[in-house]
Amino acid sequence: MKRRLALGLVLCLPARLAALDFSSSLGFYRAWNQGETGFELGSQQPALTGVSGGSRITYPRNFAYTGASISLYLNSVALEFAIEGTGPHVRSGTGRDEDFFLNSFSREEEAKISIQEGKFSDRARVFSGGRNWADSNGKTDLYEYRGRIGARFYFNTPADPLAGQGGMYLKTGFQYGYSKYTIYDVIQYNQVALIRPSPFSFSILPIGTGLTFTNIQHELSLGLGYLTFFSPTLGMDIAFLPLVGLTKSRDHHILRGLTFIMENSGAGFIYNADLLFPTSNGMLIRVGVTGHRLYSRGNIHAYGLDPLYNFLPKQRMHLNTKEWGARMIAEFRI
Repeated sequence: MKRRLALGLVLCLPARLAALDFSSSLGFYRAWNQGETGFELGSQQPALTGVSGGSRITYPRNFAYTGASISLYLNSVALEFAIEGTGPHVRSGTGRDEDFFLNSFSREEEAKISIQEGKFSDRARVFSGGRNWADSNGKTDLYEYRGRIGARFYFNTPADPLAGQGGMYLKTGFQYGYSKYTIYDVIQYNQVALIRPSPFSFSILPIGTGLTFTNIQHELSLGLGYLTFFSPTLGMDIAFLPLVGLTKSRDHHILRGLTFIMENSGAGFIYNADLLFPTSNGMLIRVGVTGHRLYSRGNIHAYGLDPLYNFLPKQRMHLNTKEWGARMIAEFRI
């Protein structure tokens, strides 16, 4: 009896394997990004000095990056593994470091996404209506690398887009990212003259390399998407994924010998909208737009050459990213 059962399983195995619709593809893409990451701290309430104010550093995210991916399709399930990066020494725009006074007419908007209050504000900045007493601008050098794993679960339709069938799907993913910014060729403005005697009540000085910012980011996303085809050679794929994120950062001010260590968590979302162009030789071209938000809040601790910073308690701070981009992807059946 056992021999007959084993023989039956062996005979049925090829038929069951044949019923599995397995395929895979290799993708290469180029994308162009626009946006910024802002690091802010401060309060409208006066500090021990009797002055209320804050600080903001803006890191521009205007750059191109290249990526590669491999996708595995098994019936209604798709798995994707991707890596992408900018390469070293990419000019991403002009960075800015601001210190400002706040008053009763200033605005402080902390929570960008609040599920309890049903609130959403698509602003990357927390403080507004202040007056700068120091302002620095400089060129930004960036390198960034990311790795991503994801899965799509379709509802009774094949996951392989080259099958030409559309439908709604559930999508989830995890992304790890590492980036480092260097702001150099900095020109610094101060409300008071730093070099005395001076004929001016303010100062504008070149200070060289101003600061470096290193950021490690983890994001977990879950959302819905929809794939449809208008013809055998034209389709559309859209998705929206809420996410939660955790970041760990190090901000080093070279001139002052001061380092900030930060840990933040928050929420955001990712959206994608692509036009699909399948070809008869097993290739798929995607052209579309993508966007990303992460609004996070956490704690910051400073230490450096000034002994006072080493004994100050942790402060509340914000790290918000707002960006969008365009991309072109070529996928090949393998």
